[in-house]
Amino acid sequence: MRSCAFRVSRGPGGTASVWIALPGGGERYFDFRGGQLAGSDPGVSASHVRNGDLNMVSVNGAERYELPDAVLFGG
Repeated sequence: MRSCAFRVSRGPGGTASVWIALPGGGERYFDFRGGQLAGSDPGVSASHVRNGDLNMVSVNGAERYELPDAVLFGG
């Protein structure tokens, strides 16, 4: 695990678009609606589990991202 640079655009009620900088260049994109993962980059399989105030997103079973609620909801 490592920290990655990211940017986020938030809307009301847990609506957020998150872009995460990948170590080798490029970005990973996550779209949240109501605090739930609603979409990701085309062609990838992404799943989301929430544990406490931590949102864990798995991509293609090979990548894992941990996003605190503060990223999605502000704070």
